[in-house]
Amino acid sequence: MGPLGWEELLVIIIIAIVVYGGDLPNAARKAADNYKKFKDYVNKAKDEVIKQIPAEITETRDEIKNEIDLVKNYEPEEADQKKDQDNKSG
Repeated sequence: MGPLGWEELLVIIIIAIVVYGGDLPNAARKAADNYKKFKDYVNKAKDEVIKQIPAEITETRDEIKNEIDLVKNYEPEEADQKKDQDNKSG
């Protein structure tokens, strides 16, 4: 669906006038207030998600650094010697 054209807007305005009649300004005010509340709620939720992301990224980064350190400190000769000892004793 594309954007609304002037014909669609005219139909919506006519229906709103028929349905709400003289109470249209109050209904429009309520709709605007509800829209503002919804927008504030969405912004608060977005801010909360943004606050949580850096903490999760930091934890993941620390885990990756730990794994890299383990790989860097890995000495295959010691591991092979330990395997040989295990095979001889087993």
